[in-house]
Amino acid sequence: MPQAIMETESEYPVPAGVPLPAVLQEVKVRTINFKKKDQYGNRTNEDDSFDKWVWEFKITSGEYAGIKVYGETQDRLTTREDNLVRIWAEQLLGKTIEVGEGLDTDLLVGLACIIECKHEEARDKRDGGKFYPCPVADVFPASGDYVSDAAPATGWGDEPPF
Repeated sequence: MPQAIMETESEYPVPAGVPLPAVLQEVKVRTINFKKKDQYGNRTNEDDSFDKWVWEFKITSGEYAGIKVYGETQDRLTTREDNLVRIWAEQLLGKTIEVGEGLDTDLLVGLACIIECKHEEARDKRDGGKFYPCPVADVFPASGDYVSDAAPATGWGDEPPF
């Protein structure tokens, strides 16, 4: 006769807010097409689009090893405090990116880091099931140290979270 013990299991593939060792595998451009809105917020028939970057990370060890997770950023590198392209690239590179300095994301591919994901509200799938998104929320250097004064407030500070 089969037997089982009740276990805790989440619909999300990885936990939220837990440091996970990872490697950046790819950064791709994704174009989002949409219809423009008029001055009253109504959709028009005029097409428009914008690009964003999709960062693919692969968890490298532990219980979640082999799972791929994704994060999205705008497609611009700026000095804004909340610019994820700059924050994530600086954490991966281990250095501050200066104004006027270029960034080739191909040079980031293969670099190790620590990531944390977040859980977003479940979404309906076309087949009637649910999708449980858990995008990358933060990227930290593999060493556990910040490299920039501009690092986000969600960072480790002087103490790593593990």
